[in-house]
Amino acid sequence: MQNKTRMERAKLFHSFDALQGFREYLRQKEEVTVEKKYLMEDELVRLQHKLNHLQHNDMIQVVYYDKNKYIKKQGMFVKLDQIQRRIQVVNQWININDILDIEVLIRDEFSFDV
Repeated sequence: MQNKTRMERAKLFHSFDALQGFREYLRQKEEVTVEKKYLMEDELVRLQHKLNHLQHNDMIQVVYYDKNKYIKKQGMFVKLDQIQRRIQVVNQWININDILDIEVLIRDEFSFDV
């Protein structure tokens, strides 16, 4: 009977984290922050050319800046919004000013813009 109470008492302290928040702090410190790269004039022209030639349903790879890091996303190109200067890849909007590079992986030859 005494063993049972000891086990119950041990269960109380089992989930206790003496360094609450410390693990999260360490995880944040492990992330490497990167400064945003700004494109030169010729790189901006090349990027705009690529954007203008994207077709609906192209499978693309986009490298873009988001929250102190660069992200590489692959997915189906849906739409280019020139007014708000963003593109839609699957269900995510990406600001054109944050894009470092775009590459068409697979072009859907049978698609057409409506």
